[in-house]
Amino acid sequence: NYNGVGDKSTEKEAYVCQPPVKLNAPEYKTSSTTSITVKWTPPEDTGGCPITTYKLFRNDADGSDPSIVVDNANIENKPYLREYEVGSLTQPVYPAVKTYRFKIQAFNSIGSVTSEYVEIVLAAKPTAPPNYPTQDKALTTSSQIKVDYNAIGNPANGGSPVLGYELQRDDGKGGEFTSLYG
Repeated sequence: NYNGVGDKSTEKEAYVCQPPVKLNAPEYKTSSTTSITVKWTPPEDTGGCPITTYKLFRNDADGSDPSIVVDNANIENKPYLREYEVGSLTQPVYPAVKTYRFKIQAFNSIGSVTSEYVEIVLAAKPTAPPNYPTQDKALTTSSQIKVDYNAIGNPANGGSPVLGYELQRDDGKGGEFTSLYG
């Protein structure tokens, strides 16, 4: 300035941030009869600052928007967390299903972004298959046995499609069954 050069000031770093944007809805990972594990990815754009925490929300399988904060103490301040098992859900009574909604919220130091919700079905356990497998004698030979079975359909499937079957056999001597397929 007109009077000369003064002492240099202390250096400061400044970050220019905005709230994060473009957060995808959580996705189904696994489930049991009373829990659903969801997974998620970070926002596509963090706004220029690191994500500091997440909040996971669910509903009560009542068709409402997810507004119940899920186990905040085990999710909060863990920006590295990418999945969580939501337990203590009520198992549906056969033949009913429960459709839960989940959404995730990501935070940085300036603000947050909330995803759309995802719907995940928690189905009742299937009942036993309606009939035992039967041997197809016309196609059974000394080297192979052909069996037929009836697939489990509605309503015996608990309200959700059966994803696989396991075929087991007994050696006829009263021992344990061994898995052949599935």
